[in-house]
Amino acid sequence: AAGVVCVSGTSLQCNAFEMPHRRDRLLMAVPKKGRLYEKVSKMLAGAGVEYVRKDRLDIAECANLPMSIVFLPAKDIAKYVGEGEVDLGITGEDVIAESGVDVNVLLQLGIGKCNLS
Repeated sequence: AAGVVCVSGTSLQCNAFEMPHRRDRLLMAVPKKGRLYEKVSKMLAGAGVEYVRKDRLDIAECANLPMSIVFLPAKDIAKYVGEGEVDLGITGEDVIAESGVDVNVLLQLGIGKCNLS
């Protein structure tokens, strides 16, 4: 069974200094809704990541870390990571397999099990 993973682009540099967001902040993509959003939100809170997501706004800046969180459809996260538009992302391994995008799996998060076929 496959699960949810944290991924980065295939280049460790991730084009962070060419992105339109603030250069001094990491840009991390997370699912914008659904069960995976709820689980990832709890995980980030448990890790002490402080942010406020305002209504109808799909980006939030962390209060205690040099990081911004972008809320994207889970199916798009691998693409944005692979293209270097965001530095890191949390999404399902099934989504990565379906996307065909080349990304580095940094960490198995142990949530959201699914079967790959």
